[in-house]
Amino acid sequence: MVSLEYTAVNETQDWVEVTFVLKRRTTFYILNNILPVVFLSFLNIFVFLLPEESGEKMSLCVSILLSYAMFLTLINSYLPANSDHVCFFSVYVTLLVLISTLTCLVTIFMLVLHTYFQKGKACPRWLPVSWRSDSKVGTSEAWVKNDDIAPNQSDVKVKATDKSEMKDLIIAKCNRVAFGTFFALTLLINILYFISVSLSQ
Repeated sequence: MVSLEYTAVNETQDWVEVTFVLKRRTTFYILNNILPVVFLSFLNIFVFLLPEESGEKMSLCVSILLSYAMFLTLINSYLPANSDHVCFFSVYVTLLVLISTLTCLVTIFMLVLHTYFQKGKACPRWLPVSWRSDSKVGTSEAWVKNDDIAPNQSDVKVKATDKSEMKDLIIAKCNRVAFGTFFALTLLINILYFISVSLSQ
């Protein structure tokens, strides 16, 4: 604060000049908003590594989706209402909500496919199974035919075991493809967000 004097119409008056130095405290926002969202974005894709038998895949997906909704509410409460400019962080979280929604849909598809296989049905023709092209995975035949039930029961068990292992391979392959795809998307969105923030400063 600086105290000055100025003269106007032969009268001397005191003049006080006040200088404010404003500094953005970024640590609070990084620790409370940005880092939890980044951690959630990578936690979201690990749902594909959970086994279908655990019964926790959908609960994890929905929990992360609700966490994103909570963070969007917090962000909107922090930011002023302005329609001229869009906050980068708001767009970033919205994209992560979209990925989380797609993750839920793909997880539902995996669970439906797993239940479909558990009922003893064959793999649908439209499902790509090129890694087992020598098998009859793409056909609509049943897992175990009625003709296979005689004369040796051990042959039937071997065939049923082979079909079960083939089903597990299909589910595992689909989970690996989904994990790789969503990991690449999440990593790309995180990199683009931090690059855009660094360039805007």
